[in-house]
Amino acid sequence: ELHVPLEVCGAVVKRELDFWQINELEIKACCWRHYRSYIENQNILDSFNHSLLSQAVEVDLNALTGWPRIQWKVWLILEYPRTSKPAMVYGVASFLFVVTSIAGFCLETLPELRPQFHNDTTACEGEHPVELGRAMTAHEALTIVDIICTVFFTLELIL
Repeated sequence: ELHVPLEVCGAVVKRELDFWQINELEIKACCWRHYRSYIENQNILDSFNHSLLSQAVEVDLNALTGWPRIQWKVWLILEYPRTSKPAMVYGVASFLFVVTSIAGFCLETLPELRPQFHNDTTACEGEHPVELGRAMTAHEALTIVDIICTVFFTLELIL
């Protein structure tokens, strides 16, 4: 009977099985799921890494001039972050804008940063005041972050 302890990494078990030339089918059913989860995760990671490596794009930019050349350069930067250092910088910046935008939305839910409602807009007709509406003021820093992220995402969409 071949049992695999749950605290042992699947990679270690795989290496040992390969070293001793033991068929993985010898593992008992009670331990099989734990061992197979490692193999399945490894297959997923391998396919993901393969898809990243297959992103290599070759374009002869020397054959292009003027506007088409600029379009190709911008497209490579926006679509393939591993093609150059500027593309990598853009990819990291884009990721940081996404994280910042999400963090801003999360911070707006905190009671200290939640938008405040003010009943400053009232009018008087005779003896009875009439409320015209409620003014809402959001936290200024979060508003600025939201505007900056919106501008970035809009430019990204346009390009």
